[in-house]
Amino acid sequence: MRRRRAILPPAGFAARRPGGRDLARTRSFLGVGGTALTGIGTLLLVLAPPSSALGSSAQPVVAAREWLALHTTMTTGDLDNVSSTRHRGTTTTTTSSSTTTTHPTTTTSTTTTTHPSTTTTTTHPTTTTSTSTTTTTTAAPGAMAAPSGYSSSELVFDDSFAGTSLNKANWNTYVTSGTADGATWYGDTSTWSAIGPPNNGVNLEDYVPSHVQVDNGLSLSATRGSAQSGYSWTSGMVDTQGLFSFTGGYMQIKAQMPDSSSGMWPALWFLPAEYGPSSENTDEIDLDEAGFLLSGVNTNDIFASNLHTPGNAQTVVNLGKDLSAGYHVYGIQYLPGKSVTMYLDGTKVATYTTNVPSDPMELIINLAVTNASWHSATSSATPSPAVMRVAEVQAYS
Repeated sequence: MRRRRAILPPAGFAARRPGGRDLARTRSFLGVGGTALTGIGTLLLVLAPPSSALGSSAQPVVAAREWLALHTTMTTGDLDNVSSTRHRGTTTTTTSSSTTTTHPTTTTSTTTTTHPSTTTTTTHPTTTTSTSTTTTTTAAPGAMAAPSGYSSSELVFDDSFAGTSLNKANWNTYVTSGTADGATWYGDTSTWSAIGPPNNGVNLEDYVPSHVQVDNGLSLSATRGSAQSGYSWTSGMVDTQGLFSFTGGYMQIKAQMPDSSSGMWPALWFLPAEYGPSSENTDEIDLDEAGFLLSGVNTNDIFASNLHTPGNAQTVVNLGKDLSAGYHVYGIQYLPGKSVTMYLDGTKVATYTTNVPSDPMELIINLAVTNASWHSATSSATPSPAVMRVAEVQAYS
């Protein structure tokens, strides 16, 4: 079967957007000093070199998913509970005082996110759990309550993955984007797709529809080995490109992350749903990506959000609780051109107010696999299959 290639942006686009990310840049960076993060208060900043470093084989279509990692160590008086956000080369770190909230078997730690001219302090409960989840029971449709400030009358998208079949009116099972005009990235729609080209050094996986399962809940599984040359894992993903666009408001996703301590890279992220003069094309919003490294911290306790626009910004937070131990509600409030705010279980984790996109966005949910230096790495002990579970997705206008 003829493979459809991703459609590239118009000529001259890469030169216009020196802030774009792509695999060529990532490979270049990793070859000159990608090292594991050190220090509890480490800030992971995403930057990119000038477009002249790309070479003629750069793939702008996949630029939004592959970025450089610049490691900057920030140390405060509270090393176990500190987060930093960096904007346009300026970093400010603030350590907050501890606040105690009474919950059964719950203690409290404090993390701080700082933005230019604005300091926001957020307190996250630290919960210890010994529950091991081996089966999934998904709540009935509409089980998640509306987030604060929104009502059921503003609900514009709701999928609780009831039954045993994926609703194809809501989801694709291949990687695509508005920049690609709906074309499949690197594969073909019916059999396989990928985020990066073969042997790209970052994304080890390709995606096939059979690794997307619905049984009163969505499961995306990653298994060792691939039928495609240049990939060592096979996984599953879904996206809403061409089916639903998040034009602003609040989206919440009830999900359970897999163990991300050995190479699993589950992500909830957004790309522009449209291609045109008003689209930035390579802009990307990452609600959460698991598996990032902070020295001395359980990888499954880390929440990492990103705003990949000119200037780039990232917040990496040690939540002090294992996100793979059960379901959590990951929320994002998107006010186009104004702000993006990330939440976990209704508690604010990060806010971005600089270079916020204004485009409608597609949602992408995928289980990637990587050996990148800023992430946990696979080994012979990495579980196969590894499973990312999603109980429900809602969007409010």
